[in-house]
Amino acid sequence: ATSNICTAQVLLANIAGFYATYHGAEGLTAIARFVHGHARRLADALREAGHTVRHDAFFDTLTVDVASGDPVAEAAEREIWLRAFDDGAVGIALDETVTEADLADLAACFGATLAPAGDDAAGVDY
Repeated sequence: ATSNICTAQVLLANIAGFYATYHGAEGLTAIARFVHGHARRLADALREAGHTVRHDAFFDTLTVDVASGDPVAEAAEREIWLRAFDDGAVGIALDETVTEADLADLAACFGATLAPAGDDAAGVDY
């Protein structure tokens, strides 16, 4: 490659390829179920607390219309970084590194209580 941009893009592609090869099809499926399970549980908790999750279909990212409080400031105090949209909504992105404790902390920032984990949130080995 003759430019830094091309080199950087190839690096990302190689890392993605190694990640997929290392985990394999079953591992990637388990990780996807784990991450989506966390997102579903968080969405349910936020709805239960009176907030509106904008989209019914999501994988790992939620956009939330906040009913009350300042979850972005609360999260920042806990060193959790959320996206604050100009219209007042909050963006939350989850990945496979989010622990059960992280998820409970995140829910608490919105004044929500997380339901216990189901079978899809356990047994993922990275």
